[in-house]
Amino acid sequence: MILDWEEYQNSAYQNGEWANTFLNRVKELTGLQAGVYGNSNDMAQMPVSVYSTAWLWFAGYPTSQDVSWSPCEFPYSLGNFKTLTGWQFSSTPLDKSLFYVTAEQWRALSTQYNSNYNINQPTKENSKMIYIFNVVDDKGQATGGTMLFEGIRCVEFAGNAGKLALDHYSGTYKQITGKDIPTQFKTQKQFDLWGQMYKVEYISFK
Repeated sequence: MILDWEEYQNSAYQNGEWANTFLNRVKELTGLQAGVYGNSNDMAQMPVSVYSTAWLWFAGYPTSQDVSWSPCEFPYSLGNFKTLTGWQFSSTPLDKSLFYVTAEQWRALSTQYNSNYNINQPTKENSKMIYIFNVVDDKGQATGGTMLFEGIRCVEFAGNAGKLALDHYSGTYKQITGKDIPTQFKTQKQFDLWGQMYKVEYISFK
């Protein structure tokens, strides 16, 4: 789900707070974190509450020539947005876009596990504090689900869509840092001690 934020037939244009209100209402009714679509001028109107949560589908055409599906490197500034999810790079001879996501991440954009669970999102600044881990027994066999330490607490991605939600988070981490999210293993004793120092939460993704 995405908000097309362009000037044409948009009486709220220049009012980024309207976009914020709309996106919040979508999340309230559907549980989804919607994205925003537009060019540099359109996205410059977005308040911090939009560019820190919504995903970005950027519209920008470096050339009017038909480049098939092989555009040049992305030449635009993302402004305050940290991550580019999709780029509509041409309208010749028809609109064409590239999306920098896996199939599972694409699915995540339209399912409820992309809603806001107040999970600390990865940035270049906090990425060194973030890793995933499994609790294992004496034989090295996993005894529970995969946990995420996101800098301030441990989170288990539970529920039917838990794995997809974790995959989406891991993909976002790689997109921002250029690296795979680190993985560790902890014994039950280590995890019990960890749980005394940090809050442990189990979040069900449906």
